Amino acid sequence: MFSPLELVTRIGDKAGSIGALVSAMGCAMCFPAIASLGAAIGMGFLSQWEGVFINTLLPLFAVLALAMNILGWFSHR
Repeated sequence: MFSPLELVTRIGDKAGSIGALVSAMGCAMCFPAIASLGAAIGMGFLSQWEGVFINTLLPLFAVLALAMNILGWFSHR
């Protein structure tokens, strides 16, 4: 069974990683390999929100992933 801190760090770390990946898919100029993959699977509509993804969501999810890794470090030492 997981302690509450371990559960929070597991969920938060995965959410931060997935959020950073989705945010990166919105910027074709910054990440061309991810953008070509996204265009191939029909996610070209994300380009209209490129500014929101790169300026707001990407840093937010990166900070979330970093905070969860720090909490995980306190949990494991």
